[in-house]
Amino acid sequence: MKSPHSAKGQSALEYLMTYGWALVVIVIVIAALFAFGVFSTPQTCSQTGGSLLVKEYAIGTTGITLALQNGSPGLLTNISLATSNVVGCTGLSAAAGNPAMLTRTDVNLFTLNGSCTGSVNVPIAISYRSSTGIPKTETTTCSGSV
Repeated sequence: MKSPHSAKGQSALEYLMTYGWALVVIVIVIAALFAFGVFSTPQTCSQTGGSLLVKEYAIGTTGITLALQNGSPGLLTNISLATSNVVGCTGLSAAAGNPAMLTRTDVNLFTLNGSCTGSVNVPIAISYRSSTGIPKTETTTCSGSV
């Protein structure tokens, strides 16, 4: 004959095992979602809001590439890129082959070479001279996971 305590113990053990397996399944599902990148931050670069338009961008382990378009009616010259307060990248500097000017509606690639890993947040100041010779600076912020 079984004692009443063993029936309660078996019932409690079955209860704990059922919830234990449910927790194991939940952990496996969450791990799979992380592995497939469901919770990763999408890559974005904000628009500058001035004469330069960010047409495309790429954030990779070797730096950031921007496709910039001249949205002004005139020539933009002395174009340079600079960064400050960078998160997730080290040693970012403008590539030697970056174009120095953009004619009306031109789209050219500008690259910041460096090392980027993990979660990235990079404010980029783009300085240039307008067609009238006035110096201007516009900013974009590129962020996301690498």
